[in-house]
Amino acid sequence: MTRLLTPILILALAACDKTHIIDDEAARLRGDYPVQTYIINDDTLYSAGKINKIGVSEFKVAISRKTADTLSIGYFWAQGPKSGSLFVRQLQLSGHDGQYQLTMALKAPLFHEGTISGNVYTERTSLAGAGFVLLPKGYQPNEVSDPTGGTIKIVAQKQ
Repeated sequence: MTRLLTPILILALAACDKTHIIDDEAARLRGDYPVQTYIINDDTLYSAGKINKIGVSEFKVAISRKTADTLSIGYFWAQGPKSGSLFVRQLQLSGHDGQYQLTMALKAPLFHEGTISGNVYTERTSLAGAGFVLLPKGYQPNEVSDPTGGTIKIVAQKQ
């Protein structure tokens, strides 16, 4: 029995390609995307280098590959000595040639619209439960008469 196992193990180890690199669409899209704008109900709370109502020193969207057609989207921010990160969702990836749609199944009226075009990540989500929310202390979002609670828009660019 051992005489049979030894050659099989040697063949199996020799067949392993240790240089194999995953190079699918999801793998090419992974990385850090510094946030350029962050808007809630048409109120710009953050615009890189211009507006910073949320008091962050670093703010980015982190995209990682889960499977060939699934991305994990997380958020990272630093506010003074404290920092926080929050994993929010896994999104289905579709598209090609630099134009990608990111989808997530939600019950109406909640929604999520996400795209990656070139190296720009854009997301638009409903404020009532589907989106990532980072607010200044005591901040009240602009009132809307929408059952979704309004919208959150994030634009981030990979560098």
